[in-house]
Amino acid sequence: MNEGAADPPQPPPPPKEAASASGGAPAPRLQKVLAAAGVASRRKCETLMAEGRVEVDGSVVTRLGARVDPESAVIRVDGR
Repeated sequence: MNEGAADPPQPPPPPKEAASASGGAPAPRLQKVLAAAGVASRRKCETLMAEGRVEVDGSVVTRLGARVDPESAVIRVDGR
């Protein structure tokens, strides 16, 4: 056996991102989905998220840049 030989280094795994239900492209950011739905401007949607006024699938989302699948996620602002 070759005791001194080491396995070649493996590349790191790709970063995990939420993918849309259709697969392929990563899911869009929550604030962009909210703005596209006409809730408010993207910047105002970021403020709504930071204030804890946005829920996705029953969980409050305050992290800017969170990705969601607009086709399957239940998104509520101020409980509506």
